[in-house]
Amino acid sequence: MKDLILQKTTPEKSTKNVLFVNHKHSNLKINEESYVFVGNSMLFLCEFDSEVNIEHVQANKIQREFLNKNLGSEISLLPFDSKYIEEIKIAKFKVEVQALVNLEIDAVEFTEYLKREIHKIPLNFNQKLIIPYSGTKLILTVEDILFDEPNAFGVISENTEIFISSTSSRISIKNSNLQSNLLKPNFSFEKLEIGGLKKEFEQMFRRAFVQRLFDPDTIKKMGIPHVKGIMLYGPPGTGKTLIARKLGSLLNALPPKIVNGPEILNKYVGQSEENIRKLFHEAEEDYKSKKENSPLHIIIFDEIDAICKKRGSDSTGVGDQVVNQLLSKIDGVESLNNILVIGMTNRLDLIDEALLRPGRFEIHLEISLPDESSRLEIFQIHTKQMIGNRFMNDDVDLKQLSSFTKNYTGAEISAVVRGAGSFALERKVRSEGDKTVVENDKINITMADMMEALNETKPAFGVFYETDQFIAAINLGNGLLTKLKNTNLYNTSSLLLYGATGTGKTTLAVRIAINSQFPFIKIISPKDLVGMNEYEKVNFIKGRFSDAYKSEESIIILDEIESLIEYVNIGPRFSNIVLQALKIFIKHEGKKKLFVFGTTSIPDVMKECGILDCFTETTQIYPCDKLDYERLSLQNSDFNEIDFTPGLTMKRLLSMLPEADNSTKIGKNIYKILVKSGVEVPVINDPFIDLEYLKYLLKHDSVFYSESQSIEIEGDSVIYQGFKTVLSRERSPKDIPWEKYGIDYVIESSGVFLDTESCGEHKCKKVFLTAPSTDIKITGAAKAVSHVIPELKGKIDGMAFRVPVQNASVVDLVVRVEKETSLQQIAEDIRKQSGVIELTTEEIVSSDIIGNSRSSIFDLNASIQLNPKFFKLICWYDNEHGYSCRVVDLVKYIDTQNNSE
Repeated sequence: MKDLILQKTTPEKSTKNVLFVNHKHSNLKINEESYVFVGNSMLFLCEFDSEVNIEHVQANKIQREFLNKNLGSEISLLPFDSKYIEEIKIAKFKVEVQALVNLEIDAVEFTEYLKREIHKIPLNFNQKLIIPYSGTKLILTVEDILFDEPNAFGVISENTEIFISSTSSRISIKNSNLQSNLLKPNFSFEKLEIGGLKKEFEQMFRRAFVQRLFDPDTIKKMGIPHVKGIMLYGPPGTGKTLIARKLGSLLNALPPKIVNGPEILNKYVGQSEENIRKLFHEAEEDYKSKKENSPLHIIIFDEIDAICKKRGSDSTGVGDQVVNQLLSKIDGVESLNNILVIGMTNRLDLIDEALLRPGRFEIHLEISLPDESSRLEIFQIHTKQMIGNRFMNDDVDLKQLSSFTKNYTGAEISAVVRGAGSFALERKVRSEGDKTVVENDKINITMADMMEALNETKPAFGVFYETDQFIAAINLGNGLLTKLKNTNLYNTSSLLLYGATGTGKTTLAVRIAINSQFPFIKIISPKDLVGMNEYEKVNFIKGRFSDAYKSEESIIILDEIESLIEYVNIGPRFSNIVLQALKIFIKHEGKKKLFVFGTTSIPDVMKECGILDCFTETTQIYPCDKLDYERLSLQNSDFNEIDFTPGLTMKRLLSMLPEADNSTKIGKNIYKILVKSGVEVPVINDPFIDLEYLKYLLKHDSVFYSESQSIEIEGDSVIYQGFKTVLSRERSPKDIPWEKYGIDYVIESSGVFLDTESCGEHKCKKVFLTAPSTDIKITGAAKAVSHVIPELKGKIDGMAFRVPVQNASVVDLVVRVEKETSLQQIAEDIRKQSGVIELTTEEIVSSDIIGNSRSSIFDLNASIQLNPKFFKLICWYDNEHGYSCRVVDLVKYIDTQNNSE
């Protein structure tokens, strides 16, 4: 039928809550119980009325407001078969009164009245109804309706359970003991989507809300006061604020008031206290008029530590007055019984103790770091829409990701998912001329995206990788923490390493810590405390240990304890406050596993101070002896050049190594490869060596072989492989006479000239810089592939790191392919290649690849196939000789290109 014009109905018909049309609209099939759709989404009861114009449809004011239509607007009506009408199981109404009268409603009588009055009226969510009652008119708002089937339409019946509530001060509801107005009738913890916090939420519900479901008279007879305060505490990002927000979707109480702590503070005298009083004003007014039938008022303080610090901790007194005001409102002489105050903080230790006593914030609920099953729930929640809309690739393993994200908070896991999405979206943006083209279809988030996002997002409560010591220590074993990990007899253990300065105590502690695979490792170093007073130092140390207690397993390293306590031999003097704090924290037995390492070079003083007795075990780290030196010499031949005497510390030994760096080694290696391949190298420039030392370096400066060919000196040159090379000793590139010798290409491997300007002073056609430049934008090898082969962008990633042999490096390459394949097929394809890549099926170790000229040696046995499209490939290379060979290849290629031009 054509659209009808909306008109208002008469006052007498307005309380029927139906639409009226002319009886000539027979196509609507209207009878005693006829239903019509308005706008394909809202269902109404419709009746015939011959007085209505055939082109009109009549509706009362609140019906028009619900439809968001004005008088004169056109609406379409479509018939709806009554056989599809369902029975509403639960209905929740909010009641308001139109007139300025006070009204008492008996909940039992009123629900029975509603079942008679509106039993034919279909209910829509948020719809309003006009109901005549006790000589006045009530406005009912449909707040919730529940069916057996989702997306159904229906009416109430005798079996419908009806809940009513009111926020109006003019309405008092009695006999509310026969119904619970606190919980929403269809509440579910699963629907809250609070990943990993179900246990905490249920605990809060049991302790704070259950007794509020019962009749106030019953609770009064039991003599149990309601819980008025909950304190949620834990690390940032674990979901404290999320729990508070979700209360609104769980309860039928008034919407929670969420206040950020700092918003309470005001520069005017007394205004901060006034802001506290304003928060409780509505609750006070409700309680005066409705007493125990007053609705629950929930007030949430986020970052409550900003306004409720321990009294006496500041000089202004403002914080003290705020605490006093809050105490009087929660637990004063005229305390309210219709409030629930929730505070949230990550520094429970800063909160005034009076607030944490019973009757105030008596429930202290820790929201800790999620375990693996909780992390899986969080991943499932944050990827739910991606999976539902088919943006997630099948290779994404959320269970595996949850195991990778130990000590990640919920916020950090959310950041990982967002990061993975950004990588997928980036692949859909490309440039075409001056335009940027965005493809909105076929967005695909892969496991590789997740892993790259994981690498970008570091957990705040993870391993602390600030210093180079961690990198140096990562390859050594540990064993001291196994007992702590496996025992149930105690949760705290400690080890003090002592010895002379420079013996490697800190490095050893770090190595043991890293290899223990404890998820939380932090160092407290003297440099962290520079500029702090004694109290600030204690708070810093306390904060580090507090963070450690939030992790299931953690390690704290106290580096240079004598410096931490400000020990000075003259006097002697030290900070007793810091000393006592350290002694307490080292011995403290918490609920979670904590291992404390300490280092010191003055054990006698530590014993006198009582620190030594706080540690479970102590061990001395000695300087290097002859056996240590021999082992070092096997690992690095440069140690052979040191005049070793027993008793030298490791730090002293390292300082005695020759200054020749890897850059100069690369240059000499390139020289040998060029000469052996028949390329003439007329000049070597090095201002810091003479011919005899050049001869020595060419013969011995390498870890993979000593030169077997003879090297002779003739005049100002060395003769190698029959080729004569002059030694130039100029300090500035512009002074080197390259043109004198007809030089076209210069290989700059001194490690000194690293920017474009200084390299540009070489008077030649091309300069090949072998060390990382300081002013040229460079990228990692894996990412550089996408610049050379654009088709591989976003499909390949990897990392390379040194292993405990001087020139050996390993590449960990993660790759996703579009076509299903296998490791064996990849190996076969690599076998067919030649020149710069090689395949090995042997059980090789790092030293086996020394002297290999290939850029990559694919290790089939060490590689992993995660699925037919996702692979982890392990490749080895000699970072000195292999790299040098590639430099030579590049020089030859450029020369060929120039000659062809």
